[in-house]
Amino acid sequence: WNTVQFIIYNQNPSNGINSSSAVAYLFNELGYFFRQVDHPPTLLHQLQISCCFNGSIITKGIFFKGDFAAQLQVIESGIKKQEATTIDLECTISDGVLEVTGNLLAWIYTMLSHREEKLVGKEFRDSHGRIPFSSSLASRQSWLNHPKITAAIHALHEEVCKYLKSLEIPLFCKNPWPTGKSKAVVLSHDIDILDKWVLMAG
Repeated sequence: WNTVQFIIYNQNPSNGINSSSAVAYLFNELGYFFRQVDHPPTLLHQLQISCCFNGSIITKGIFFKGDFAAQLQVIESGIKKQEATTIDLECTISDGVLEVTGNLLAWIYTMLSHREEKLVGKEFRDSHGRIPFSSSLASRQSWLNHPKITAAIHALHEEVCKYLKSLEIPLFCKNPWPTGKSKAVVLSHDIDILDKWVLMAG
């Protein structure tokens, strides 16, 4: 079967920060088929959709508007000051293009890059230099029971589905779990100190 393939292109990375990495993570989470390119996508197949940033001109596709670097600065300022920052997302269809505004991509980049670990001041850490839950983003943004980034991602997915339906383009998504299961248990662990084991032969 055929489905849409998203072509991700960032014309002008903001201050060396490539926001397309956040989109790649976003689309991977949603199970979209996509690829990243370093040049303007041209002569696209009818089942390919452009995903462009920062002033790129397209006639069909998804256009992410806004100053990515400025959005990051606002979020990072809130982290330093221990202030909550709103997650914004707005989608509109204009001249055959789905325009996405808001700071969702900046939030995804912030979480992926673990900016909190670098920006939280010593006065908000414990005696071991760790960030207690009371000073964490999850606490400050009230994410423990309300995963707002996930909710915004699913809201964007709904808008993408509506947009593709208006273009009569099919959308099939990859199943995130093996053998078509609806859920999975993922076990992880944390290593604070890595030391080499010495094997003694007796």
